[in-house]
Amino acid sequence: YAITITDPEDGKFIEVNDAFYSITGFTPKEALNNAITGIDLWIDAEDRKSVVMVLKGGGKVTGQEFQFKKKNGEIITGLFSAHLIGIKNKTYILSSISDITARKQAEEDINRKVQELNRFNNTMVDREIKMIELKEEINSYCKKLNLVEKYSIPEDFKRK
Repeated sequence: YAITITDPEDGKFIEVNDAFYSITGFTPKEALNNAITGIDLWIDAEDRKSVVMVLKGGGKVTGQEFQFKKKNGEIITGLFSAHLIGIKNKTYILSSISDITARKQAEEDINRKVQELNRFNNTMVDREIKMIELKEEINSYCKKLNLVEKYSIPEDFKRK
């Protein structure tokens, strides 16, 4: 988890951990010499503003997904949590970001595969229904011609 302490008023970094660099690509020195808005970490500045408003209103932010931009420009999805803390009679935001980009991609891949499987399943079921209908039709013709039915169709599959 990237852990940061920032000033809620100007967004200036007070402290960042080493994982902040691993996740964002910004060194601690780069972060500490800038405000959170100066490094363009948040994709949507309104997201950050709403988080700060929630925190200033006495709330907490727990496990919300937001988009962040790494130093190299890559966009990641972060699971974000934050609350206010007091240090030396001053209020700061203690926050954490966990990069869940790979998990989100895996979820999207799974959803695509499930949709593909459902399409395939529907196609196969439709095909099987059509096969049963054709077999019933052939059996019907055989019956009309006084011939032995060609296909045995289980009762569960017969059309009502």
